[in-house]
Amino acid sequence: MANGREASGELPSLETGPQQQYFKSPRKVTPPERNALPSPPATIEVERIRNPPNLPQRLLDFKRKAETCDVAPLTYIPLSPAEYANACEQIDSAFKRFDYDPKRGLIILRMTSPTHDTFVYSLSRSIDQEIQRVGRDNSQVRGFTSQIEGGGSSRIYLGDKEKQDKIPKCLRRQPDGQFRLEGAEFPGVVIEVSYSQDGKQLSKLAKQYINYSEGNIKVVICVDINYGNTQSTVSLWKSQFNPDPESNDPDDYILDYEQAIEAQPFRTADGKPLNPESTLTLYLHDFAPDQSCQDIPNIPISISFAKICEFLDRAEKGQKDRESKDARGIRSTRKVRKRKVSSSSLEELALDDEERFKTQENAVDTRANHHDDDFEPRSGDVNVTYRDHDLRVETASGEAAYLVGIV
Repeated sequence: MANGREASGELPSLETGPQQQYFKSPRKVTPPERNALPSPPATIEVERIRNPPNLPQRLLDFKRKAETCDVAPLTYIPLSPAEYANACEQIDSAFKRFDYDPKRGLIILRMTSPTHDTFVYSLSRSIDQEIQRVGRDNSQVRGFTSQIEGGGSSRIYLGDKEKQDKIPKCLRRQPDGQFRLEGAEFPGVVIEVSYSQDGKQLSKLAKQYINYSEGNIKVVICVDINYGNTQSTVSLWKSQFNPDPESNDPDDYILDYEQAIEAQPFRTADGKPLNPESTLTLYLHDFAPDQSCQDIPNIPISISFAKICEFLDRAEKGQKDRESKDARGIRSTRKVRKRKVSSSSLEELALDDEERFKTQENAVDTRANHHDDDFEPRSGDVNVTYRDHDLRVETASGEAAYLVGIV
């Protein structure tokens, strides 16, 4: 059992999250009173389409590398809180999954494999199926279980959000899986699957999830997938609340951790099942805040180690079917003659779209301006037509003109 103070942030944990109140979108919005149609996307250069502006050069270099070759499952790149705050929207757009640790000034980019993603999906689906089965079998908990939802890799902000400003201070995490009761701020259960040599970080991650959520994240499932000479293991960390001996208030507790399952192997290094009768056991109360669990029976749900091993075997086979040159998966035997693909590159198509968006944008601007009392149309504006209704504008000479909508 580890002390709650040990989770000090030494981990390649993750970032403090930008929140809407702190990071204002640069997008310009037409005021509602103008009654204009929404503007099409702003015109941008092709390079800016592919690589958003303000993306730090180190991240831009990594993005280009990842587009052309395989990269490590986890990549740590130094990034100061100020740099992150300045480019948070561009980073969100450029990378599907990442964590940010402002204390260490590190962004951790996650580039998962098909094996990893398929395994996480299978484990999460199995847990969800067990939750729904319990709900079907027990009417007393049916309403409760129907409110437990999977959150996938949705970001989680850990820390004191009240102290947030434009420079991030709380951790931002995107776990491999999570389950949350509808209405709760935090998921009750989080899943983290190791990336080969990074399995040693799982215990630190688990402690930080529990510590920085103040125990609202009750359970962290850690699966360490290994190859070569090491077994694959399952660990289970749970929050623990002990009465505070220095307080006279019975509602004061000290947050601690409990390792309910300690790196128990479920598969040998050469892929054979281990401890198939053992189980990963969770309880309904693990998935929700304490106050939401009143009068709810704390029914257990279990996933056998044999099943977990099967999930990993199938995930590995799936990646082999998709990518192996020697053992390619099943393909259609249909004979096809392929049509010639247009020589236009994606960049050229983007330029065509830009020109179209620019034309639409100019038309919308003109239409919006026609509602301004002090608007003076440019030469040729009176020739603009609209599909839905007539617009009356004042020409430069002061004469009235009508723009009649035609198709």
